[in-house]
Amino acid sequence: MIHLLICSVLSLLVHAAADRVTATKAFAQVSAGKAVVVDVREPIELKDGKVVNAVELPTSALGTSQWEAMLKNIPKDKEVYTYCAKGGRADKVAAALRAKGYKAYGSGGFKEWVQAGAKTETSGP
Repeated sequence: MIHLLICSVLSLLVHAAADRVTATKAFAQVSAGKAVVVDVREPIELKDGKVVNAVELPTSALGTSQWEAMLKNIPKDKEVYTYCAKGGRADKVAAALRAKGYKAYGSGGFKEWVQAGAKTETSGP
């Protein structure tokens, strides 16, 4: 029984890792026009800035009619890279996007994107 539990946990970890891409790789794909970047942080978190041209899709909207409306801003013909503050919510939203037919991957946190060379802009008022 413990062996089965360990195997299940390892399988989940390997699967999660396969669905995550480094911010450096994601930034290169976005810069080349091959992908889009989605910021899944909450509006209050954007005071520190966001990646230029990132689509805003707050995690709190997940599963709502607002979420469905926001999905229209994300093309299905390109890869989608999500980021948040540290990476956990990015992975969660990427999984939800994959369930909707997107080629989506979590790509870490905002600071990782900045370290990768992404330009930032301020959002909102």
